[in-house]
Amino acid sequence: MRDGTVTAGDTFVSLHSRFRLTPEGKGQRGSALAERWIVDEGPYRVGVIACVTRPFCQDCDRTRLSADGQTGTCLFATEETDLRGALRRGAPDDEAETW
Repeated sequence: MRDGTVTAGDTFVSLHSRFRLTPEGKGQRGSALAERWIVDEGPYRVGVIACVTRPFCQDCDRTRLSADGQTGTCLFATEETDLRGALRRGAPDDEAETW
């Protein structure tokens, strides 16, 4: 972990020192990216996405689409697929489905 990283633990310690947080639902996030909490019994909520300090890879079912049309399956992926390019050149549906 890099120096200066603010961990999920640090974030929750800071939040808990100022607010009463109750896990939303049963505290299970399933495939959601954020751990979500109800603040001071509502109506406000806070979510923390801690992909570095509390990885959730095994539960992730997301596809990412960037502003420039690149798709990937992981926040940390080093390779992406150019979906925009395929669509612009009129690629058939089966090509878009293969990635």
